[in-house]
Amino acid sequence: TDTAACEVLLPSSEATQHNLTASISTSSSSSRGSGTHQAWQLKRPVLQHDPKLTRRQLRQLDRTWTLSDVSQHRYCDDGWIAVDGKVYDITEHLVNHPGWDSGCQVTTVLSILAHLGTDCSVEFREIHRPYPVAWRQLQAYYIGELEE
Repeated sequence: TDTAACEVLLPSSEATQHNLTASISTSSSSSRGSGTHQAWQLKRPVLQHDPKLTRRQLRQLDRTWTLSDVSQHRYCDDGWIAVDGKVYDITEHLVNHPGWDSGCQVTTVLSILAHLGTDCSVEFREIHRPYPVAWRQLQAYYIGELEE
């Protein structure tokens, strides 16, 4: 396929549900002894191909998108979401998200990955309600309306 690999190593038995793998390491320390821990690691996806259409070209189609259309774009290098009746191509946002490199934002990237290709209106409102800047940023990724 043309889809970029999205490697995410996380401490979860549910990792296989998202084609993810867990990394378990053994560590030792003179003050703490030895033990096993699970390490969170994300590998930023690399776009393997140019998008078939840019966001501007998708907007210029002036069409509505179905949830079926949205669900076909659930990959690291091709990610759409629907929020409150609007469809967004958030591929660029996902690939450039600081959570790929920052351990404290890993859960944000995992949440985005889990909701690609879906109508995540409820989740987006719950998470971003106190952050009006997130709503303004989302507008840059708008590609059309969601068909009712």
